[in-house]
Amino acid sequence: MQIFLRSGPARKYDVGHFSRRVAAETGDSSALLFRTHFLNHSILFKSVVIDKSYKISESRPISTIIYSPYDYLKPGDGGESFIFSEENFQRFFQYKVRSETVDIASFSSDLDALNVFDSVPTFSPIIIELAFTRSNIRPSSIYFDLTPELRVKLNTHMKARIRPLIVAAYEQSSCDIERAVEEMTSKLLYLEDADSVMPLIEALRLDPSTALEVLSSWIGITYFEYEYAALQPQLRALSEWITKNAKTKDSLRPNESEYLGTLSRFVRGRMKEEWARVVDLSKTYRETYHALVFKSDIKRFSDFLNSCRHVYWDLGETLGRFEQATIAWRMFERQLMGHKPSYRVVISLYTVLRKLLGAPPAATAPDPEDALGENRGGFSTLTADLF
Repeated sequence: MQIFLRSGPARKYDVGHFSRRVAAETGDSSALLFRTHFLNHSILFKSVVIDKSYKISESRPISTIIYSPYDYLKPGDGGESFIFSEENFQRFFQYKVRSETVDIASFSSDLDALNVFDSVPTFSPIIIELAFTRSNIRPSSIYFDLTPELRVKLNTHMKARIRPLIVAAYEQSSCDIERAVEEMTSKLLYLEDADSVMPLIEALRLDPSTALEVLSSWIGITYFEYEYAALQPQLRALSEWITKNAKTKDSLRPNESEYLGTLSRFVRGRMKEEWARVVDLSKTYRETYHALVFKSDIKRFSDFLNSCRHVYWDLGETLGRFEQATIAWRMFERQLMGHKPSYRVVISLYTVLRKLLGAPPAATAPDPEDALGENRGGFSTLTADLF
């Protein structure tokens, strides 16, 4: 539980924290996100459920865990949790109110909000905000924890990727491209309904029944470009720290030295392996994007779109593990205060990192076709040999 509680925004969403802010800043209880009392003080986590008997959806490798602390102000002291599904929520709700006759329909708005949280692979603020907007749910902006400056920066980043896509998709049509592009860019970002972006859906040859999920997944991948670029320096620093601290301040017996080396090689090897997979996924994303934007190859881009839901969830899950690993390392390093670690202390860190990085990959990259050569757009900021 302590590992979960120390997660970053990709894997943890502290509803209680935001509820207290809403109460303090607005004084309006109706502005709280949920009608259900315990939900307004809960913490949500994203986690890979390895045991198939507990997995809620085969199509989503990541589940949402709802944690209800015994003491809302001391969540580390323990609490109760369940993997979210509508059925599990109803059972837990009935247990909390000690009644099996509660009309769960009266809390349908809470289920709607929980389904939004469950529909995305990370709790990154802009991902959450876009998901709520698409679902036509408008909570207080406090729940998204985005400054106006950061919101503008992220929206500008994503629109910069969306606009060339729309231009390329409309090149073969007879409509007024400039006007269509300006109208469609905002509509595509928020994706409130399929009808509003139907011309683009048709141009990209997407199935209308799955187009919104497909396009929102692609937009999510576009956002992850920003997240991975921001995380890259921290991952490099962690890798360098592992190499530098292969030895501790203690004199070690041969078996201890061997165990330390095995753990450090595993952690660094897993980071290298996962990063290489992210680079491969981003390469496929970049190449198919270029195929459309620079070579008008709609089919190749459309093929990628139809597989990108898995890529979106995979990148989100890996982002969460990388983020959590760097947070654990930074906390550990602060406690050292510049001193060389002891054997016992460094083993404890590697044990945590092994747990965080040891989960199997959720998906694999689609087989990329031949590279196009251009190095524009996509995850162009990622360094392949980071480790």
